[in-house]
Amino acid sequence: MALAVVFSCPFCSHDRSCEVKIDRKANVGTIECRMCRETYSTSIHHLSEPVDVYNSWIDACEEQNRE
Repeated sequence: MALAVVFSCPFCSHDRSCEVKIDRKANVGTIECRMCRETYSTSIHHLSEPVDVYNSWIDACEEQNRE
């Protein structure tokens, strides 16, 4: 079973509107919502998968909301 590369947006709540792009050469994972255009980028390593980028984004959102 393949891991997901498309996720729900934590900002606009559209289902399957956020797609993750992995740039292994630059070691960067980027996610963008095609509905509200929110974006997030994070550094990755050779074992990182799209779900890791999405989870990092969710963690960053929760951290921002705590502040």
